[in-house]
Amino acid sequence: TGKSYNVGVLQAQSEQNSARAALIELRQRLSKLINLEACNYGLWFADVKGLDDRSGDDKLEDFKTILRGIDKILKDERIFAPSSVNRTALVAVFYYYHNESHNGDDGRRWQNFAEHLESFRDGADGWLARAGYQPLNVKNIFDMAAAFSSYAYLNY
Repeated sequence: TGKSYNVGVLQAQSEQNSARAALIELRQRLSKLINLEACNYGLWFADVKGLDDRSGDDKLEDFKTILRGIDKILKDERIFAPSSVNRTALVAVFYYYHNESHNGDDGRRWQNFAEHLESFRDGADGWLARAGYQPLNVKNIFDMAAAFSSYAYLNY
């Protein structure tokens, strides 16, 4: 059995306020770069609507279901709402912020995904730390889909 983690009400509220403040500030910075309504393109590396539903391979079907879910989250306008304070929403908003911050950097194309991932992770981790969330993780499918989609978007 694991150790019990008791979090007091005031501590939990303080952590939630920190996360909300980070999300609001990131959203405000993004809105200075682009109209938030334009942040609805979702995953850039896969035509999610075009995924064939009948492959017969259960593992492939599971993966396509995951991609559809990630795409749906990235396209959901609720990620910008202050009431949507969670790690996934923060990573999703950062995805658009990172893309728009570097969009048009014609002289600054990443040579490979590893180089881009380092930049994406450095930026995201700062916001995640401010919010009290875990840093970007290469074992987290949402984190890696957002990072790779950003790479595809910026190097298209």
